[in-house]
Amino acid sequence: MSVHFSKAGHRRKLVRSNLLHRWMEMLLMFPDAPADALYWDFIDVVSNQSVPKSTALGSMKNVRDDVKILYAKDKEAILEHLGDVSSLQGKVQRATEAWFKNHPLLDSLFDNPPGSLRTNMEGRRDLLQSLYDDSEPQQKVTCGGHEAKACRECPKGHGASWCNVDCGWANGGCKGVFKTPDVTSPAVEGSWVELTFQESQDVEAVHVRMGGYVKPPCDKCNKGAEVPDDDFDHALDDAEMLFGHGWGGSADTPSCRRYTRITDLAGREVFWRSKFSEPVRDVRCVRIEVSRAQQHPLVLRSLQVRTTKAKQGKAAAKIARGPLLVPGQRHALRSPSTLPVRSQVDARGKEPHLEWVLLTSLAAFAGAFAGVLGSMLNSSKTKRRRKSIGIG
Repeated sequence: MSVHFSKAGHRRKLVRSNLLHRWMEMLLMFPDAPADALYWDFIDVVSNQSVPKSTALGSMKNVRDDVKILYAKDKEAILEHLGDVSSLQGKVQRATEAWFKNHPLLDSLFDNPPGSLRTNMEGRRDLLQSLYDDSEPQQKVTCGGHEAKACRECPKGHGASWCNVDCGWANGGCKGVFKTPDVTSPAVEGSWVELTFQESQDVEAVHVRMGGYVKPPCDKCNKGAEVPDDDFDHALDDAEMLFGHGWGGSADTPSCRRYTRITDLAGREVFWRSKFSEPVRDVRCVRIEVSRAQQHPLVLRSLQVRTTKAKQGKAAAKIARGPLLVPGQRHALRSPSTLPVRSQVDARGKEPHLEWVLLTSLAAFAGAFAGVLGSMLNSSKTKRRRKSIGIG
């Protein structure tokens, strides 16, 4: 019913999406009630509990099957926000649990198979490649008032104030960015950035980050003030991401023979993942295509790719390759790795339901049998009483 990743109030709780409207209704019905206290009543309501357990649960002395605790005593939460996208305009998500500041997470979601990035737009193309594989640029980068071999060498102990121009400050480090104004007036044939893999890949997810940064607040500035870079909004607002199949170019100009539209690209962060855990197979190119003029120039911060090899490792080669999956079409086949999981989930879901049906049927049968038996006994007693008094 609920999984708790934090001790604090109703934050960082995992609840089934089909129950969220009930939680919203309770918040509107009791606006003066504290949300953390109301949350336990919500759990009781959706769990059909006959006796509220809020008091006992508030002290966490008792254990119930519909609530799972997944946080440790030595830290506030085990759930950490990755990325910097905020729902507030001009803001960056900076919520970081204190425990994770000393225990940084290793992002193992993306495996970024070997590939090369190229573009037909103006800009530092050697920096473009470093966004994908963190390679060192061919030329020195401009940090602002000085130069360095790579963006990670720009700060020299001075922090974000020494990370500018060709670089941007993110997640406590100085990283390279690719900047180009060409998207505001794209070429007739279209402007693009293309990632070409050395070998065809089965792609499960693609993550694109765009736009400038917001430097962390400084002690000498206004407390809590966050001043975004001038290029904070420099992201695409009307572009497309395409997957290419088949090798169609030469060694000097690699490209694919045919392309399939995958999704729209707009905003500072775009995360695409395949549907139903079915990867798009035999992908050779990932292309960001701009065919219409954008409102702002482009600042590209990162491009990451996840393939089936990220979770299967060396076992990926042993799995039989299925047919090419084209987004937008329905397929009857399922990934071999997902079939056992789905069958287990279905089995776990059917067992409680079958048990409930059997118990309900047994209870109904027992009630009917008790009613018939009681009626027969009552009729027998009545006849004996009438005979004893000489009636009938």
